[in-house]
Amino acid sequence: MKKTENDTTTAQAIPAPTAKVKVSDSDELEVWVVGEGTPVVMVHGALLWNLFKPLVDELAKKDGYQLIWYHRRGYRGKPTEAVELADHAPDIIKILDELEISKAHVVGHSLGANIVLELAMYAPNRLLSAVLLETVMLAQVESAKEFGEVMKPVMAKAESGDFEGASADFIADSVSKEFLERVLPGSWAEMVTDAPTWWTMELPAIAKWTVDPAKVKAIEIPLALVLSSDLPYPHVIETSELLKKWQPKAKRLEVPGSDNHFYLVTETAKTAAILDDWIKSQGTTN
Repeated sequence: MKKTENDTTTAQAIPAPTAKVKVSDSDELEVWVVGEGTPVVMVHGALLWNLFKPLVDELAKKDGYQLIWYHRRGYRGKPTEAVELADHAPDIIKILDELEISKAHVVGHSLGANIVLELAMYAPNRLLSAVLLETVMLAQVESAKEFGEVMKPVMAKAESGDFEGASADFIADSVSKEFLERVLPGSWAEMVTDAPTWWTMELPAIAKWTVDPAKVKAIEIPLALVLSSDLPYPHVIETSELLKKWQPKAKRLEVPGSDNHFYLVTETAKTAAILDDWIKSQGTTN
């Protein structure tokens, strides 16, 4: 992995949540809101619920944004029941309703990007735009087979109950334990606590998740597809190419000089600049 802009970054503590939103009989999600202005919702991916925190801090410096981030079902040490990937999309609507926000830009990373894509198809009237930071469609891209082979020893650890070892191997190409603890103190222990949600519920859900090309083609809201410029994961690149094929109006954006999947924390300033430029280019307000 290349040396990143955040190699010497230190973290700020995470404050108490702004709100708690009940999304099911057994799931209450904590929500954080920073700043005032155009609403932007952040949807995290696998394992690390707080991966958007440095990006929120960076975007907050630019003013003019109401930045909203939350933990999904099964995170922050809160057990949940398995649901389909699409079932996470209405949770975002409930958060917007709780905050009395009619429309927002919604940004998702990895599995979170899949959820945002579902939201763009499910409730486009609530979105100002959808930003997909490296969506993954394992069931619809050929290169996912290669990814599956690479994942076999990692999956073996998870199946044996070694969730920490499996998770460490899973993110090793992008970030180290030492880096995470510097940028997001306490995140490693939280990741280990939350890991069963990913390995036993979310990964099986994303493995079988498929998208109807016609529904992607029908998306009319602005759609951005963001990738690392030097990403080494063919299945992620192929997913982006497929989405672009299905929705030619989608805008491709790159994080320059990035060769990993976690550029939210390794190339935070660059990622914030890309999002800032994208949102301002839409000329949208709530």
